[in-house]
Amino acid sequence: MLRIITNTKLKMMQSTYQLTKEKDLAVVAKSQFLSTISHEILTPMNAIIGFTELLLHTNPTTEQLEYLQAIKLSGNSLLVHLDDILEFSAIEKNEIKFDVTEFNIEQLLDNIRFSFLERATEKQLPLKLSVDKRLTDAVIGDPVRLEQILNSLISNAIKFTTAGEIRISATLLYTDGENNNIEFEIADTGIGIPEDKMIVIFESFTQADARNTREAGGIGLGLTIAKKLIEMQGGSISVKGKPGYGSVFKFNLTYKNGIEKQDLQSKPVPTDAVYSLKGAKILVAEDNKINIMLIKNIMELWDVECDVVSDGLQAVEKVKTTDYDMILMDLQMPVMDGYEATLIIRQLPMEKAKTLPIVAFTASSKFEIESKAAKAGLTDYIGKPFDLNELYAKIGMYCS
Repeated sequence: MLRIITNTKLKMMQSTYQLTKEKDLAVVAKSQFLSTISHEILTPMNAIIGFTELLLHTNPTTEQLEYLQAIKLSGNSLLVHLDDILEFSAIEKNEIKFDVTEFNIEQLLDNIRFSFLERATEKQLPLKLSVDKRLTDAVIGDPVRLEQILNSLISNAIKFTTAGEIRISATLLYTDGENNNIEFEIADTGIGIPEDKMIVIFESFTQADARNTREAGGIGLGLTIAKKLIEMQGGSISVKGKPGYGSVFKFNLTYKNGIEKQDLQSKPVPTDAVYSLKGAKILVAEDNKINIMLIKNIMELWDVECDVVSDGLQAVEKVKTTDYDMILMDLQMPVMDGYEATLIIRQLPMEKAKTLPIVAFTASSKFEIESKAAKAGLTDYIGKPFDLNELYAKIGMYCS
């Protein structure tokens, strides 16, 4: 009898192990598929958004300007969804990493509010910001992830609010002199959330109301990702509200005190990247013909001297014979990829090869390539589709 029970338990254990193994494999397969399909979509999106940006700088007619702005808006909307898919994939594979750096809460929130002002103004929604006066010094943590969480919550607030206002606030709940527990709040006067949906909205691919989703858009990953990012940093998130009276999202995170006592981030200034960068000389390693055409046109607009190669091996040979100020390095190329090419360039005998700015130019997310990029010796990162102002700023910074 004892042997029968033991055998039964053994079979149950084996069955459980097999189910767990199959589930893990399914998660990996799904994550790989999402990552691959997103990457394949991002590459042509780079050309669509890039050429739209170029056309916006060619003095279009009023009608053409309206069409181009519609294309750009639609492209950027698609990018948000693709970013969510990539981020969700990374979370499922447990590949999320958090930076540890100094930043200023007040300045970060001010910058985020600034970035949403245009969208809020279009809907005639006041976007109010309130920051605890005790949050003036630097803290240590991951500002990029905090911005990502806030962007998701504020974007939803604006999306689902047609009248009233949006309020953003940060309050210091407590401090022990070394650690600061901060509560962030995003409140709106929008459609609100039924009580029975307040837990469901944090689940993957779920929305509180399918009708509102069709009207406002979204794939139901933003809140899921925000919640996971908060919990992975030791915090928690909650929501209150009722239909017709708006919603209030609150989350708390703990940050260590920083060293600096002044503002660490400047207010963003919108730029129109059309000024000459004459004198800059860069090498572009890119194998996609459409993207090559786009880059050449952009470099011509900015008076940048530009050589283009289609694989990493050619990039290495070019660096041996030509003095460049900077390299834009695609990471996925035939013959030799960008990682290997960068590694070889760093080992070349010329002194400049060791410090030459080599910027990853890729459709992969920054966090996806972070570890491998650092080992290869890449200097910086520009994602595809790229922002014209960001590319302009990077070239100006590294080629000055």
